[in-house]
Amino acid sequence: MYKKLTEIPVCRCTYHEGKLYCLAKDLNLLFSIDLQDGSIDLMGAVPGEDVLSSYLSGSIAVWNHTLILAPSKTKKIWLYDLITKQWNGVPIKEADCRESGGFYQTYIWNNKAFLIGGGYPAILCLDLEKNTCDYITKPYKEMMDRNPDSSYLYFRPNGVRIQDTLYLASCLDNYVLTFDMASLKHHWIKVGPDGSAYSGIAWDGTDFWLSPRSNNDIIRWDGRENVTAYPLPDEFSQHSEYAWDACFDGRQMVFPAVNHERNIQLDPENDSLHVYDEHYTLFKRMDNGIVVRQNNNADLTVTMDNFSEKVFPVSVEADRLRQFYEERNLSIYKENTLYYETAGSQMLSLNGFLNFANSGFQHRSDSDGTVGQAIWEKIR
Repeated sequence: MYKKLTEIPVCRCTYHEGKLYCLAKDLNLLFSIDLQDGSIDLMGAVPGEDVLSSYLSGSIAVWNHTLILAPSKTKKIWLYDLITKQWNGVPIKEADCRESGGFYQTYIWNNKAFLIGGGYPAILCLDLEKNTCDYITKPYKEMMDRNPDSSYLYFRPNGVRIQDTLYLASCLDNYVLTFDMASLKHHWIKVGPDGSAYSGIAWDGTDFWLSPRSNNDIIRWDGRENVTAYPLPDEFSQHSEYAWDACFDGRQMVFPAVNHERNIQLDPENDSLHVYDEHYTLFKRMDNGIVVRQNNNADLTVTMDNFSEKVFPVSVEADRLRQFYEERNLSIYKENTLYYETAGSQMLSLNGFLNFANSGFQHRSDSDGTVGQAIWEKIR
C-alpha cells in the first residue's frame, strides 16, 4: 500500500558519533540521520513551541552527550540530553535585537559554549556545567559605533575556528573580528576596501575567503596584509539584494547564494569564479571534515572526509510524523495554523500559506508553477 511521505528540509545540523543531528526548517522537530543506513529517528520537539514553527534554532552543537540549540526565535538556550532524552532550558536576557535576534554560530571550548549573536548584540559564554551565561557585548558596541545608521545583522552563520581563536566577518563593514575563547580578548582587523561588508568567512587551510553581503567583491585574505579581490560574475554584480555564504568543501571554495537559485564556485586550476545551476538550502562543513549540503528536493548529500558521497532522502511517513506529535500532545491542526501538502509534501503555517497564495501559489523551487497549480486545484 502507498505510504505518503513528508519531506523535511533541514535548517541546522551537527555531527556526533556516526549520526547527523538535525533541526527541521519548517517544523518544530529534532531528529537524527544514521550515516550508515540512512535511518531517521524522530527525537523531540522544542518545549513550548508550536509544531509549525520555522527556524526555531540559529545553530546546533554537541558537548559530551548533550545537544546545544542556540536561540533563533526561542527565548532560551535549549539543551537536549541524548542519554536521558530530557530537555533543559537556559533563559537569556532580553535585548534590543535585529531581525529575530538569533545566534547563528556555536563553538565548544572545554566546558563552555560560545554562542555568536547574529541579531542578538552579544556573544554568550555558556558554562555547560553550571548552566550560567556571561554576556560579551563590547565587540557589538564597537560595531554599532562604526555603523550607527545600519540595522542589518551583525554576523551570519559562517565563521572560522583555528585552535582557540574565532574569525568572524562583520555584516556591517569591512572588518573581521578575532576572538580568543581562552582569554576572551578580541581584536578588529580591517580587510578589503571601504564600503565592503561580508556575509561569511571560510578558511581553505592557507587563506581566508570572505563572501560579500551584497554585490561587492569576494575577498581572498592571507590573514595579514595581502588581499586579492574577485569581482562577482556579471549576472550578480549589478544586484545588491543577494548575500553569499562561504564554505570550503575540502577541495574548492563554494559560495552558495542565500536567496538565489544559483551558486558560485572557485575553479582552483585557473583561479577564477564560475556559476553553477544549483540552489543549496544548507551547506556546512563540520569540524571533522564532513560536508553536508541540501538542495530544494530535500535530499541531503554527505561528503565524507575521504570525499566519498552518500545521498539521504530526508522524508518520513506522514502517519509516523502525525503519531510522533500526537504522543507529545501536539497538533498541526491548532488555532491559526493550517496544514497543506504540496507535491513535495511541505508544511506551512496560515501566514505562510497566505504569503504563498499572494505569490501566485509559486514556491521558489517551483519555477514553472506546477506545484502551486496542483495545490490550487486541490483546495479551490
